[in-house]
Amino acid sequence: REHLLPPLLQIAEEGVYTARQSLLRVIVVIIRYIASTDLQSEVVHELGLTWGQSDVFWKRSSYIEAVFVASQTFSRERFRVLFSNLGVDFYRSLTTNDLKSEDLEDVICDVES
Repeated sequence: REHLLPPLLQIAEEGVYTARQSLLRVIVVIIRYIASTDLQSEVVHELGLTWGQSDVFWKRSSYIEAVFVASQTFSRERFRVLFSNLGVDFYRSLTTNDLKSEDLEDVICDVES
């Protein structure tokens, strides 16, 4: 499963908005089904570094949406383990130009409690 990630991320990076969002949903599901929790953590961390901390607005926005999809895909505990550190820190550092969704705000507040 994890071998599909590099080409899917490449296609997502080169694709238009709707294709990118669909592919990131698929990527989150693929991450969900990676058997090794260490590999899951490594993949999520890399996604956060390359997309979440990108200088490109649409990559950061796509990462935010992927984190929201992950909050609906993973168990609450697994979501906390995988996404809380990088996802919460990233969400807090968003500029006014970045997307801040009320739904994601609820997820972040839930993770912190």
